[in-house]
Amino acid sequence: MGVSISLLQFCCTGLFGPLHIGMPRAQIEAALGAPDDYMVLSRRERRKYPEAEHWKHSNIWRYGSVELTFDASDLLCAVHIDHLDNVVPAGGEKIRLDPWILRPGLSVAEAQTALDEQQIAYRQRPDPFDESLVHLALEAGPVLYFQMSNGVDTAEPGGLCLLDFPDRLKDAFYDEAGQVLKSARRKRATGGGA
Repeated sequence: MGVSISLLQFCCTGLFGPLHIGMPRAQIEAALGAPDDYMVLSRRERRKYPEAEHWKHSNIWRYGSVELTFDASDLLCAVHIDHLDNVVPAGGEKIRLDPWILRPGLSVAEAQTALDEQQIAYRQRPDPFDESLVHLALEAGPVLYFQMSNGVDTAEPGGLCLLDFPDRLKDAFYDEAGQVLKSARRKRATGGGA
């Protein structure tokens, strides 16, 4: 059967169905069951746990194209959906995922129109590391990443490629207007040298 999760609701609230950032791993297991796949443990970790329990100790659980990331305290710290330039997001057997508008080829303009229609606040900003990417950072925390269609020489964005939550780059790499911080300010914000 699976748990129903709407990406429209996620974009509005930051809640991934019954899941939320800071939720303990055990509660996610109770809600969804074992993941379809998981990140392989290190050699040291593989020796520490019985093979049948490796998935229980992995930092990343995958349900279809949805990746759930856990921190060192076994709390959910991120939701990530990659390869949106190739496939419609799906939740595997455990999650009935309604992708809303998220699909390969979705342009920034189409996403902005849909967000405006739903009255979802967002800010467009450049990527601090890759000039060929543009972000739509939603007020609730999810960030949509778009690949530029013709590289760095065009201002016309290409298609959606990634959804990430929470916005882990916000405080360290952007000012209040959503512009990329100068390198000296970024180093100070991240604890590097001046």
